[in-house]
Amino acid sequence: QKFFEKQPRQTPRKYVTGETHYIFGKAYRLNIIKSNESPKILIKKKTHIDLYVKKSSTILQRRIMFEKFYRQELEIILTKSIKKWEKKVGAKAKEYRIKKMKTKWGTCNDKDKRIWLNLELAKKPFHCIDYVIIHELSHLVQMNHSKNFWDLVKKYDRSYLKHRNWLKKNGLSLD
Repeated sequence: QKFFEKQPRQTPRKYVTGETHYIFGKAYRLNIIKSNESPKILIKKKTHIDLYVKKSSTILQRRIMFEKFYRQELEIILTKSIKKWEKKVGAKAKEYRIKKMKTKWGTCNDKDKRIWLNLELAKKPFHCIDYVIIHELSHLVQMNHSKNFWDLVKKYDRSYLKHRNWLKKNGLSLD
């Protein structure tokens, strides 16, 4: 956790035109469109994110919109990925939730069979999301980081060290 806290963070977002934002490991340029329409976020041409906001919108309101967008996008991916990996790993979580976390990509409560996944995963490549899911589901079988645990993770993600190191190297930021 100490290592995680010391990692470089993304520069503070101002949610202005031209900023780079990431979705599932891919960089997008932000376009702010001031409009009387309902606020919304649209991905355009696989290169840009259009953020429709009221003229008087604040940075906080824009950040909240992005967090809601990331949560919705991540839930879509997690619904499919968790089902797939639960079948393969042979462990089933009673529930999973998304939470903003400062020091962990995921956490598992083996008693309640509940898995929490970091909202920041919405910015990371799919292979990293799968690694975190496999890691947390493996804790439902082995609740420590023993050799048996890592053998189980490796069984389902042969490149787990590469994915784990990528997350360590890139931390909470792709910038």
